[in-house]
Amino acid sequence: MAVAGLLLLWPALQILPPAFQVLGLGGLATAFGLLALELGIVILALGVSLLVLAVRLTRADRVARGLSYILLGSFSLAVLFGNDHYIGLVVVMLLCLACLAILAGVPRVRMFFTGPEAPHAGEGISVTVARTLLAAFACLCILLGVAFLPAGDLGGQWVLAGIILIAIGVTVFVLNSHLARGEPMARLITTGLLVVYAILELITSGRDPASLLPLAMAAGIAGLLWLPPDAQRHFGQPRMAAEV
Repeated sequence: MAVAGLLLLWPALQILPPAFQVLGLGGLATAFGLLALELGIVILALGVSLLVLAVRLTRADRVARGLSYILLGSFSLAVLFGNDHYIGLVVVMLLCLACLAILAGVPRVRMFFTGPEAPHAGEGISVTVARTLLAAFACLCILLGVAFLPAGDLGGQWVLAGIILIAIGVTVFVLNSHLARGEPMARLITTGLLVVYAILELITSGRDPASLLPLAMAAGIAGLLWLPPDAQRHFGQPRMAAEV
């Protein structure tokens, strides 16, 4: 996974400098520059994510394992069914498929993450799923925020929304590790940030399906953090509250 991440950094760093150069030309050039900029940022984020997840996997992080399945599988399908099949992308795809096969198919690897000696062995399933979705949600917030920043010509509110989204994403990443330790305050702050995101999303995007999907994701995360009995035990809620 680390090698795959490093291989993706090179094309991203090739795309970004020319994209920045054409942003100030105006007209159609600016539109192409914004498109190239977003493409470069997505590739760069994917490469960095693979590097970070590779490190987290060595610590038996169950959330990193879940995100790895999503990221490795999504990228492999995107290359397999996409129109661009240059040798670099194919090599990265093969590396991703090999990583998936090892994570899913080797019994000792599965035991490393789920066995009794694993660091998060006592963590409830709902908490693990919520933390995995929360990490993906944080990535989505940061990418949306970065995409909003160049839209300052349409109004200052877009830049402000972008900054808020980036702040939410970064804060959620930090809180995720506190959620793993069962800190009630981290759960409360995370829920508040999800509410702020929902309000911001409704203001900026309306009620089209593209905006309702992340809203449903945010609601699902909040529900997983508060409602299931194993989540309530994880955060130390009283027994009576869990039964209610």
